[in-house]
Amino acid sequence: LMFKLIGIQFGRSALKLARRWEKFALRSTATRVQLTFLHDCLRRDILPCCVQYKPPINSPAAIRTAHSNGKRMLKQLITDAHNRLAKYNRLTNEFKTAFSNLVGVNLTSSLTTCIDYKTKLNAQNKKMSLQAKFVKIAHKQQKTYQEVWIHNTSNHSITEDEKKVLLRGLNFNYCDASHIEFLANLEHGLASQHLDLTAQQAIRQTVVPLLSRHHPFCTLTSAEIKAIRTLKSDHTITVLPADKGRVTVVMNKDEYIHKAHQLLNDTSTYTLVNKDPTKTTTYRINMALKKLQDQKQITMEERLKIITKDPVIARFYGLPK
Repeated sequence: LMFKLIGIQFGRSALKLARRWEKFALRSTATRVQLTFLHDCLRRDILPCCVQYKPPINSPAAIRTAHSNGKRMLKQLITDAHNRLAKYNRLTNEFKTAFSNLVGVNLTSSLTTCIDYKTKLNAQNKKMSLQAKFVKIAHKQQKTYQEVWIHNTSNHSITEDEKKVLLRGLNFNYCDASHIEFLANLEHGLASQHLDLTAQQAIRQTVVPLLSRHHPFCTLTSAEIKAIRTLKSDHTITVLPADKGRVTVVMNKDEYIHKAHQLLNDTSTYTLVNKDPTKTTTYRINMALKKLQDQKQITMEERLKIITKDPVIARFYGLPK
């Protein structure tokens, strides 16, 4: 009714300014509500459907990479929303000022009340819609991301910090190697490259000062490190990867040992021996290689590469299906 009266009394130009004022005021309010929704998603680590990506590889690492890319795109959406909000506010003020100059302050005040009521109602409806959407996608993502990659069959109740640690995978390296390990690998690499002593010493003089100035780095929080210690100290459970699907399984250790004994009791597959046959097998292999060298079928260098040194007996383990 208000807009109809404006069109009748002041003509089409005033009505056009009023409609544009209303349009950009509604857009500004909707963008502000959407911006709040996007900030809530970023703070709670929840991705809206528009920035969710399905990774081509079905693994926890690939899912984390896709989730990280989604967060980067979410930040771009927030930046774009801020830019649009500034634009809509500027256009709203421009059309409001132009309308006020054309029709006067009294009618502008009345139309301001009308537009404010309409924008407030629109903001409430959009806020309720986005809140319902946030609850839905938060529940869906939490259920999908945790229950798919963690399967708990034990009596241990997994905390949120323990879930975060297990979701990273059992092969996740969360801290730097020690200086001794790094130097040992460096010496092994120098020996395998057959470098002269001058080149080896130059590499050592470059690496060792850099290593001494390096501070250890850890990618986990203190709560997650505490969760790792809690899982290690609980001797009633065992954490291991599933046979297929890259799922992390937490199960009771008694159940694991019972199932392992069931497999070992299968005499058609396993045979009980009186002593470790590793040394005997190693001796036979080395003698066979020596015989091949004597027959000129392989060289001494080839035999030394193939020869068995410090063999380790195979260990039995089971993976849940």
